[in-house]
Amino acid sequence: MQLFINNWSTSLTAAATADAVSLSVPSVEAAKLIGLGSGDYYLLTLFEVDSLTGEELRREIVRATAVSGGNITVARDQEGSGAQVWDAGQLIEARLTKETMETLRDAAGGAPLSDTTPAALG
Repeated sequence: MQLFINNWSTSLTAAATADAVSLSVPSVEAAKLIGLGSGDYYLLTLFEVDSLTGEELRREIVRATAVSGGNITVARDQEGSGAQVWDAGQLIEARLTKETMETLRDAAGGAPLSDTTPAALG
């Protein structure tokens, strides 16, 4: 089952090759990814930011399935994002993804997630 966490963000403490199955982050941050049992996971997004413009240059979505100290076990290349090489210091966050939103929509039978008519603004 997919698990969720609000505003989780950190950076890699070690570089990761494209075939790495573990990502290193500060252990205090890894410890916040609680409740990972059999079949449970968090979707996390690695990303690189241009230091001059603040623009995100590239991203990779991973499925985090276990935590041990500062190591997060991951399945790479989720949602077609491509397994990539990441340097130490690159950012990683828990983000909402397209697949997550589609899963929620489909669980609702394709119906709107709310039957409340939005109030007019102003």
